[in-house]
Amino acid sequence: RAERQDLLTAVTAAGERQAAAVEGEKAAIGAISDAQAAAKAARSAAKAADRDAYKAKAALQSQERALKKIEARLNAKSIAKMRADALEALRAAEASERERLAPLNDDVARTANAAKDAAEAVKAADQAIAKALSDRKNAKAEIKDAAAAEVAAKKAVAAFDRQEQNRAFPVSVFISSATGQVQVRQGFEPVIEAQATIENPEVPLDTFIFSAVDWKDDSKTDLKWQVTEVNEYSTRASSFENVGSRDKKKKTTAEAVKMPLETDTAKAARTLDRIRLPQDVADRIAEVVKPGSTLIVSSYDVARSETKYAGTDFIVQMPEVVAKITKPTPRPKPVEVVEDNSGGGCFFFCSSSSSSKYKDKDKYRERDRKPRRANGSKSAVW
Repeated sequence: RAERQDLLTAVTAAGERQAAAVEGEKAAIGAISDAQAAAKAARSAAKAADRDAYKAKAALQSQERALKKIEARLNAKSIAKMRADALEALRAAEASERERLAPLNDDVARTANAAKDAAEAVKAADQAIAKALSDRKNAKAEIKDAAAAEVAAKKAVAAFDRQEQNRAFPVSVFISSATGQVQVRQGFEPVIEAQATIENPEVPLDTFIFSAVDWKDDSKTDLKWQVTEVNEYSTRASSFENVGSRDKKKKTTAEAVKMPLETDTAKAARTLDRIRLPQDVADRIAEVVKPGSTLIVSSYDVARSETKYAGTDFIVQMPEVVAKITKPTPRPKPVEVVEDNSGGGCFFFCSSSSSSKYKDKDKYRERDRKPRRANGSKSAVW
């Protein structure tokens, strides 16, 4: 019960984790929208700041050119010939242009800083968008992982419940020298898979089926086992002879089925003695084994077709046995339908009247092709 409760707790935790991830994705989507709006406003402000900076710089350059022209006139040689009032006006213009130059320099510096701040704001907005997108990506991955964890937890609960239900069923144990593994199934569900130690693994184990038929006594601690060796001599296919013979006095007989050889229990015991299981695996098997359980020991692995069908017992495909039992069995030949003038009938296939009436197939077909009229009508009915 405690183990199942832990599994149910894992299911609940996975569901809560998934719900939190969904909320995180919603928050990330909202953050993406806000960051995109902020980035749009920042780009608009940055464009305006760039325009202001460009205008301020252009005005400063224009003012500097005007001042340079005045300075060039003041530094010219012709200034000595200039009248005093004109010279005084030119110097006044120079002072005025210099006064106008100072605020223009301030405007250039101010607009340049504003453009720089606007560019930083755009960069920050882009970073916010990237972070929001990354958060959403992580949230979606978390949703996927949480959903997978929830599905896995639910499967674990279902598997635990199946194992609990299967505890009433016998177990099937399969040990293969081809893989060196021991596999245990209960209720056709895998419960144990571990590595076994096999002495002289190069020597085939052969194939034996040990069946627990009953308890030895009322204490229900020891079992009675029955062993059967499976090999190419374990099966015989009956064949039919003289089937379809026209000699009615000779009866059709079937060849007697030969019984398989008796299993050598000493050989089976020696096979078991070569196998060593891990102690924890042996203890777990001993806890669940009961009448109806089987132990299969084989040199072969399970058949590849097992992967196509879930919920089966162990299927061992032995090439020598498969070749034997899949050999086509002779089938009786069909008895010909012949005319019997003695008045007797043909057994199973026909009667005397039917055999004499439809002996000639061409005549039978010709009879069916002749038109007949129904109730004296002029139309022919086929």
